[in-house]
Amino acid sequence: MRASIPLGFAIVGALAARAHADPPDANAWTGQLEAGAEVDSNVSRVEVGPASRSAPQAAALGRLGTRVTGAGHTGWGAWILGGGAQLRAVAAQLGSDAAPDVSGESVAALALQARWEVGVPHRTAKAFARVEGYDVVALGPSEGARTFATRAGELGLVARDGERRVTVAVGARDFTYKPDADFDWRGPSIALRLDAPIWHRGEDATLELAAEYRLERRRFHGLAFADVCAPDDAPTPECSVPTTSTRDDLHHQARIALTYTGERVWSLGYELAVDDSTSYGQSVARHRALASVTARLPLKLVASASAILEIDHYLAPLLVSRDVASQAFSSIDDDNRSTISLLVSRSIGGRWSLEARYQYWTDALASDGYEFRRQLAYGGLVWGQVR
Repeated sequence: MRASIPLGFAIVGALAARAHADPPDANAWTGQLEAGAEVDSNVSRVEVGPASRSAPQAAALGRLGTRVTGAGHTGWGAWILGGGAQLRAVAAQLGSDAAPDVSGESVAALALQARWEVGVPHRTAKAFARVEGYDVVALGPSEGARTFATRAGELGLVARDGERRVTVAVGARDFTYKPDADFDWRGPSIALRLDAPIWHRGEDATLELAAEYRLERRRFHGLAFADVCAPDDAPTPECSVPTTSTRDDLHHQARIALTYTGERVWSLGYELAVDDSTSYGQSVARHRALASVTARLPLKLVASASAILEIDHYLAPLLVSRDVASQAFSSIDDDNRSTISLLVSRSIGGRWSLEARYQYWTDALASDGYEFRRQLAYGGLVWGQVR
């Protein structure tokens, strides 16, 4: 269950979930170490199409990760703190010796998040402050395509009505894309979230709803592009030229999810992200449907299966850049593609457990003439501690 999503994403996701729940009555810390190996069939995330210059390359990689999370109370309020690091390094390139070098895929990721909250006097509400950072650094001599850094901070209020919670937050985010500064951006954000139980059967089964909307204004370092061709002309790369104005985007993201917890944990969700850009060819609407189930199996196994169906719609007839314009940059492992995954974990005694994961990505629903396929198989050993 721990590795159903990548470590960096897991840190942010786990802490975000805890941010909407009460910290424990006493200070509590958890720590984890993991090490493993994987085979990636398309380590550089190559798309194959009419203008492709390279083919997908397979590689064997090693992983090493650690994370620590803690939560507790003081006389001045409650706190949540978490951090972690992960290394993903190419051990061997599989295939032809003449294939393009993939050593740029060796990276390390660092994540940190901190939150402080305090009750509002005479109200069933809490005010909070939160900061987070995520930094991916190259382990080789040059920056890879997935090296970036993002930092964010926000102030907010959580109001309760029974078991229902409404969260409002305002803040700012800064993003740095290390290979190309034109894609750096920063700007303010506002978020609204609802968590509400819908149904429960004692303590044996519950059904919960989570809904969230976030708006970010992203002022880019690079210039906006404009379409200089006539309306009836066929779109070509020559139609797009830089202007004298900086690129400025409004990024909308809405999510809704239902989670059933009983003998198994089921989750269904839908996400809509719309990036409305002043730069021609960069506006995109992304639809994602998500489903997952986690269950205990015979032989002391725990399995988690998930599927994501994604459809991207570019709001202009020409996409200027296929590499980073529409990426989400949530972790070093994230792919904005439809995917299926299966994780199986088994405790082997004490605090040790074994984990195996398989993931498959595709853009089978794309309509732009490009094809993307990627498979990843992972096996690892995990040590966890609670105190």
